[in-house]
Amino acid sequence: MFRCLFLLLLIALPSHAIERKAFPAEAPGSKGTVIVLADAGAVVDSGHWQRTLLRTLPRHGWRALSVAQYDGLSSLPEALQSEPEPHYWVVSGATAGEAIDAMATQQLPLPAGLVVLGPFRQTPAENDALPAQLAGLGIAVLDMSGPGDHPLAQATTEARQQANRRTANPHYRAMEWALDWDQSADTLAQRIRGWLKQQKTSPQ
Repeated sequence: MFRCLFLLLLIALPSHAIERKAFPAEAPGSKGTVIVLADAGAVVDSGHWQRTLLRTLPRHGWRALSVAQYDGLSSLPEALQSEPEPHYWVVSGATAGEAIDAMATQQLPLPAGLVVLGPFRQTPAENDALPAQLAGLGIAVLDMSGPGDHPLAQATTEARQQANRRTANPHYRAMEWALDWDQSADTLAQRIRGWLKQQKTSPQ
């Protein structure tokens, strides 16, 4: 019964529906907004490492926003236009690959910075194009890879790093992770916060 109700709610959502849950900054001042995009099909504020990051960032002066998209990313700019800038996105897996492609093809505006965890595209041809797309964005990027990444993400780990070295993007950083994201959620959140702090203090 509950499953049926949930499906009915999804059907009732308008086209390009976006669900959001905000976590206001607890410290004084505004550092900007960190948007954590849920994986495709996941509900807002889901996943252990995502929840850990969302609840940690506000203690350090960031507004955090959990966003779940039910019909792609096309309505994301409108959903974020009222959020304090600069915007930094944190996104993983296939959704990260989709976001990179959308930014590379100018279907989405560029954020100030991007954190990607194991990004990949669903087809080999699209996946092969991802490293060059990521390097071509020209924005601050924290590219994280770990042992639990999808095989398609693992297949482009080195290529993503090489592509950014070729473009000499000074704001690209690759980071390899030894554990599953959820196994090291607190440390992962700390590393992402450290990277965000560097973006605020270094010239873009």
